[in-house]
Amino acid sequence: MGSYEERLREHLAAYKVERLEVQTEGIWRRNRRRYPHILPESKRRSNILGTIRDEFWDWFEKGGEKVTLHRDFHHLTSSQAMCFNLFFSFKHPQLALDPVLRALGQPAQPVQECRFEHILDDEEGTNLDFFILLRSGVRLLFELKLAEREFGRAQNDEPHRRKLKKIYGPRLPGRVSPSFLEQDVFFRNYQLMRNLSCLREQAEDRLYLVLPRANESLTGGIELLFQNLTPCWAQRVEVVYLEDLVPALLGQGDLAPRCREALQEFARKYLPAS
Repeated sequence: MGSYEERLREHLAAYKVERLEVQTEGIWRRNRRRYPHILPESKRRSNILGTIRDEFWDWFEKGGEKVTLHRDFHHLTSSQAMCFNLFFSFKHPQLALDPVLRALGQPAQPVQECRFEHILDDEEGTNLDFFILLRSGVRLLFELKLAEREFGRAQNDEPHRRKLKKIYGPRLPGRVSPSFLEQDVFFRNYQLMRNLSCLREQAEDRLYLVLPRANESLTGGIELLFQNLTPCWAQRVEVVYLEDLVPALLGQGDLAPRCREALQEFARKYLPAS
């Protein structure tokens, strides 16, 4: 049957033709080759679900929290586009996040703000895919993956070593086993370590890793992380599978119609039958 990535690309190539009515293959900038699961850059707007497309691009063009689109946003496998497609209907035009909180096992409670591509610490610099600040002060951090084969790594070079010494070295002891802070291991797991470092010490913050269960390429990095998290910090990191999250959202009786429509189209796009 091929890998998850291959199956997803085939599904998205068909989705592009059948649902988006785009026949032209888009170009991957890295090698200048055309692929059926990539949109022409002139059609990148179509990577946002039709049910929210006009609202999203109006929001984006009016400032959109100064979000910068990723270079490969026109790829239908873009996890950034997936994040917008999953959460935008709950965020805009007004915060309607109770269904999201319930689906995550959080009690429904007032939300102060939520943002895409949010940076909590300018010096540290991590862009959180999605961020929710509860009125209680608790922060919920989200890292989303779709077709990626691994979580991001970094080069073991002098700028990254300085950052490890100055920022992550002081923050992460007690959260992960000491071996995880050794340079080679740390930089192979750089993205996960950065996200973990954004959780505050004396708070009920949570980090959610949102991804398809079907993408088994990501399993190894997650297992290694949990093997090396100390017990109290392991409780503050949760893996959320799209195959569970989307039905949990759709199963809520008070879901707003616009959110339901967006989720139904989200499932058509990102959750092909296995």
